[in-house]
Amino acid sequence: MKISNKLALSGLISSMSVAVMLLATIFPGGSLASSMVAGIILVIIALECKGKWAFSAFISTSFLSAFLVTDKESVIFFIVFFGHYPILKTRLDKIKNKILRIVLKISVFNICIVSASFLSFRFLGIPIENFEIFGIKAPYLLLLFSNIVFWMYESLIIKFIKVYTYKFQKRIL
Repeated sequence: MKISNKLALSGLISSMSVAVMLLATIFPGGSLASSMVAGIILVIIALECKGKWAFSAFISTSFLSAFLVTDKESVIFFIVFFGHYPILKTRLDKIKNKILRIVLKISVFNICIVSASFLSFRFLGIPIENFEIFGIKAPYLLLLFSNIVFWMYESLIIKFIKVYTYKFQKRIL
C-alpha cells in the first residue's frame, strides 16, 4: 500500500474513532462502549498499515478525543486501554506459547484498568470511599467484572477481525 493510501486510511479511521467517541456525550452511560468501539475500529489500521501507522492513529485519536469529547471518563479509558489494546493484540497474537500469550493479555489489561481507574478517581474527583457494597470494597468487584468484560471484548475484536477480513478488506484495498 502506498504512503498516501496509508495516510488517507489512517485519517479516515481516526476520524471515525473520534466520531464514535463523541457518541459518549450523546448517550449517557455509553462511555465504556464508545471507547471500546473506537478502539476496535483502529484494528483496521493495524491490519492494513502495521504498527507505526496504527500507533500514530491511536495518538491522533487520543489527542482529538481529549480536546473534543466532553465525557472525560471515556477518553481516559480509551487512552489507557481500549485505544491501544487492539493494536497491541495483533502483536500479542503472534506469540506461539498460548499460556504466555494469555498471561500477557491479562497482565496488560489489569495494569491498564487499574491505572485508568486510579486516573478517574484522582482527576475526575470521584471519592473512592463511597464504593462499598454490602461491606465489600467495590473496586475489587469491579476489577473482577471488568476481567469478564475484557474476555468479551477480546472475542468481539476477534469477530470484528474475521468479519473485516472476509467481507470488507477487499473493498477497502
